[in-house]
Amino acid sequence: MLKESKILRNILQISFLIVLILFSVLSVSAQKVRFKASIDTTNILIGDQVKYKLDLLIPQDYLFDWPRLTDSLTNKIEIVNMSEIDTIKSAEGVLNVSQVFTITSFDTGFYLIPPIELRYKEISDTDEVSIVESEPFVLNVFSVPVDLSQPIKPIKGPMAAPVTFRELLPWILILLIIGIALYFIVTRKKKKIQPVFFKPKPKLLPHIIAFNELEKLKKEKLWQQGLTKDYYTRLSLIIRQYIEDRFSLPAIESTTYDTMQMIRKLTIASDSVLLLENLLERSDLVKFAKAKPLPSEHDQSMDFAESFVRLTAQTVEVRETQNVVDKSHGNDSEVQILDQHSMTNNEPPK
Repeated sequence: MLKESKILRNILQISFLIVLILFSVLSVSAQKVRFKASIDTTNILIGDQVKYKLDLLIPQDYLFDWPRLTDSLTNKIEIVNMSEIDTIKSAEGVLNVSQVFTITSFDTGFYLIPPIELRYKEISDTDEVSIVESEPFVLNVFSVPVDLSQPIKPIKGPMAAPVTFRELLPWILILLIIGIALYFIVTRKKKKIQPVFFKPKPKLLPHIIAFNELEKLKKEKLWQQGLTKDYYTRLSLIIRQYIEDRFSLPAIESTTYDTMQMIRKLTIASDSVLLLENLLERSDLVKFAKAKPLPSEHDQSMDFAESFVRLTAQTVEVRETQNVVDKSHGNDSEVQILDQHSMTNNEPPK
C-alpha cells in the first residue's frame, strides 16, 4: 500500500508540474502578442462618423493574418473609409501594426461591434495556430429629438458656398491671356497701318493746265511728221477738257453741235464762240472726213485754241490791305488779305 501511495503521489506531482509548465508557456505566448480595438466614442448621432482602430503588437518572428474588413462591421454598422495598414518596427524586435476605420450607422439603436479575430503563429511552429480577439463594443446610435407639436417647416435650400481664390484663378489666367493677345494684335495692326500725312498739291487753274498741254503739243510737232489726225485729236481734246474744268460742261462726251449749244447759253463774247466753233469743226473734218488742211491752217488752229483759252480764262486778283493802328489806342495791327476770283468782261458772274 505504501508503495502504491508513493507512486500515486509522484504521478500527481508530475501532472501538476506539466500543467504549471503549460500555463507558463501560454502566459508567455499571450504576453508576446497583444491585439486590441479602440473607438473614439460609443454614442453617436444617426449618420455621424466615428473612428474605430485596431492595434497589434507582435514579435517580428511571428506570422499573422490581418483581418480583412470590407464595407461593414455588421449589417447595421457600415465602413465609410479605411486607412492603409501601418507597420512600425521597434528596436526590441516587436512589430506595431495598426489600421483606422471610419464607421457610421443610419439606424437608431444599440449595436454590438463584435470582437475581431486575428490568427498568428511562430515561424518555427508549422502546425499550431493561435487566435487572439479584440475587445467588443456597444455602439449607441440616437436621433435628433423632434417636437411633433410644432408645424412642419419647409426644406431649406442648399447653402451657397463662398467662391475661393483657387476657383477664380483659372478664369483670371484665361482673361489675362486674352487681354495680352488682344493687346499684341492691336499694337501690331497699328504698327502695320501707319498714317501717311502729306500736303496736298495745289490744283492748277484750268487755263494754266490748258496752256501747258498746248505747249507740249507744239513741241511734239505731230503735223510736221504727217500725223495730222493725231494732232487735231489732241488739240480738240485739250480744249474740251478745258471747257469741262472751266465751265463744268460735259464737253468730252458731247458732239461739237451739243457743245456749242451749251457754250452759247453762257455769257461769252461772240468772237470767242466763233473761234471755238471754227476749231472744233476743223478738227471733226480731219478726224472723220479725212480733210487735209494747209500748214498755215494747222498753226491757225493752235492760235484759235490759245486765243479761246486766253479770252475765257479765270483770273485771280489778290488785293492786300494793311491797316496799322497806333497801339497806344489799344488796337492791334490788322492785316486783311482778300482773294477775289473774277472773270474778264466776257465771263458771266458766278
